[in-house]
Amino acid sequence: MFDPFKDFDAKGYLRNVVGEKDLNIVKQLEHDLFTANLADAMTYLAKKNTITYRDFLKVHALLFGDLYPWAGSDRMTTSPDLAISKAGTCFCLPYVPSDPTFG
Repeated sequence: MFDPFKDFDAKGYLRNVVGEKDLNIVKQLEHDLFTANLADAMTYLAKKNTITYRDFLKVHALLFGDLYPWAGSDRMTTSPDLAISKAGTCFCLPYVPSDPTFG
């Protein structure tokens, strides 16, 4: 099981605010919150002429902040050494200072 914070037993899956450990329940909570908060996220984005990285983080917080206290945080503060993937697709490589990808 994916446990980047190494505290599953104490905090539940991905440090969710209810301490839930059942992945199916967490997935349902994520889905429900995404659905409930999508209009707020879309309203926020509709006011932007240009979407910045900070806006991306804000949308993440709007969508998932009710479940994850770290939602909307930069990955460099939560798990800089991990590759993050979902459904088999890697979308966030770990930070490697010597890698030209990271400037």
